[in-house]
Amino acid sequence: MKKLERKLEVISRLVQGQKLIAKMVGKYRMGKISKKQLVASLQGILHAFPELKEFPFPQGYAVGSEAQERAKVQCELSQARWEWFASQSGRPVSQRAALNGSGLGQATSGHVCSGYKPGEIKTSKTQKGHLPVDVRLTTRGLEIADFGVNWHGVKESTKQEQLLKDWLSKFETNPNYRLRIIGYSDCIGKEKNNNFLREGRAKRVYELLGKNARSQTIFVGSASPGTYITDNSTVKGRATNRGVVIEIYTPKPSCPYASKDALKIELDAARKTLGLSAHVAKSFLRSVGALDARGRFTETILDNKYWFAKLYELITYYEIAEVQRFEHPGFVLHFIPIFYNLYHESLQNFWQGKLDQISQLWINHFQAAGRPSWNSVSGFANQVLKSIVTGVAAHIQGDMAIALEQAYRSYTMKYCLSNLRFDDFRKDFFENNRPIFEMVQAAFFLELSRRGPFPVRPEVGQFIIGTGAQLAGGGLDIDEVYRWRAEAWEKAKKRLGQ
Repeated sequence: MKKLERKLEVISRLVQGQKLIAKMVGKYRMGKISKKQLVASLQGILHAFPELKEFPFPQGYAVGSEAQERAKVQCELSQARWEWFASQSGRPVSQRAALNGSGLGQATSGHVCSGYKPGEIKTSKTQKGHLPVDVRLTTRGLEIADFGVNWHGVKESTKQEQLLKDWLSKFETNPNYRLRIIGYSDCIGKEKNNNFLREGRAKRVYELLGKNARSQTIFVGSASPGTYITDNSTVKGRATNRGVVIEIYTPKPSCPYASKDALKIELDAARKTLGLSAHVAKSFLRSVGALDARGRFTETILDNKYWFAKLYELITYYEIAEVQRFEHPGFVLHFIPIFYNLYHESLQNFWQGKLDQISQLWINHFQAAGRPSWNSVSGFANQVLKSIVTGVAAHIQGDMAIALEQAYRSYTMKYCLSNLRFDDFRKDFFENNRPIFEMVQAAFFLELSRRGPFPVRPEVGQFIIGTGAQLAGGGLDIDEVYRWRAEAWEKAKKRLGQ
């Protein structure tokens, strides 16, 4: 929590610094500055904003506005506080228990309840008492201990402890806290008297609170009979039990984006990606008055990169159209633009001659998929297969693990879904996704027959692709593609530490 609190303090500088980095990288990609100038600029930014080293953004992360990033961190912090305070050492607290005080306290099994030692009562009533410090912050809450035997008043020395002062101030100024004040006693004496002491100690601590904190207190009273903070077998144990625990809760955190709205929110970005993918595919076509195999006017394919670009457009279209197939449709849609942007960025860099910023897998694809040749059916099929196989290999083997990691981190952060593990989304990328690939295949065969230089029916196109092992040293084997996807999934999972 301290790290998140620190991040919240410096979020303004983090956003400012990250946007400066993005600006310089953009200038470099547009050729406005050299690589040497870029490195010098980045070093200067990191020197001016050392917080970026302390809280680095994930690679490829698109930083939002300061308000958006602040809301995300506040969401994470609220979640962390809830999990820490409400954990009760692993014991969940129901809403009913929080309101009526049932089940309060911690039972100690088999504890020894011996009498007081000589001088123990007298020392307990001194300001020094039996404990080195009277106030501690634990997983159960704020413990205020070492009340005198048969006393329910808070010692003046205890009131002066800085930790207590700090938390009393926090309780008063933070409207999100909900408090339960539970009084305890040691095991010695009659239960009627001990119950009186437990309730009295809780009330005295309640009186230390300010007006706002009192209005946020949902319970003040005694722990259940037979429950203690710790065991009673030692002097220090009994001194600890003569105390009060302020249990601290925050309401379940509210996110800037509700997970129930994820489908609607992510659909817009996915549709924009579909439009971009169609635009990219169309960029490889020209209307020059050419005739197709059936004698009809058609656009001319200027570059075999078209085939992979068109395949990608079809995949994007069907994933959006069939989004109800998925268990987590919002995440699938969130993944679409992140994954596509890695391909689009590589394509832009290739067109601009920035080969040092492209993986070798993408270089292989862009260089293999050149100008088309229409001399024969086998030559045509060879070109199509090279475009598809090298493109799919580059994207899945090179980009998918990166995109999955980024998508999981940004999606769970955006919707405060820390309870969802990475593998919870796996089914949507394998079993639920497989029928979509089959739809895409069928649609692509239609495109193949329509754009090809020879009058072939879709089933002939399917035969050509299916026998690609003979024509291009390897066809579009869907099983192999899914093996690549499985490897990418495991890589992303490892990066996420899950």
